[in-house]
Amino acid sequence: MINNLQQKCLFKTNLIKQSVDAFASAMRDMKNAADMAATMKAAAEMVLASDQLQKYAELVEKSCREALAEAMESSGCTRFETDQQKISLVAGRRSVIISDPALIPQEFMRHPDPAPDKTLIANVLKNGFAVPGAVLNNGGAPTLQFKAKINE
Repeated sequence: MINNLQQKCLFKTNLIKQSVDAFASAMRDMKNAADMAATMKAAAEMVLASDQLQKYAELVEKSCREALAEAMESSGCTRFETDQQKISLVAGRRSVIISDPALIPQEFMRHPDPAPDKTLIANVLKNGFAVPGAVLNNGGAPTLQFKAKINE
């Protein structure tokens, strides 16, 4: 049981280390950048490394959380404390499963208010036609887009 918990919590931690190393390298490049192109490249590398770090950390957190719950359940330990936290294994929240929506009485049905179809309105406006009460915005501030290069 201990090995399983350790294995699941240490899952992909090497990728976290690689992301931290890539971020640190990009920070050094930023400090040593001699021109705008090198500074922009370093900033892009910092963004990418941060993004990867977040994704890998979330994977590790999910894996460790699941393994901890399994270990607590199988060992019969429903709660324990660390210096900073109280950890408890609690029952899952009950939810409704609809097996046949047609059998649900009308008073239990939601009736959403009508809402404008923004996709349809955007298409009409983009084709040069007017729609009373609607206009296209200018798209706002430019945003950065990152796309992975495909190695050929």
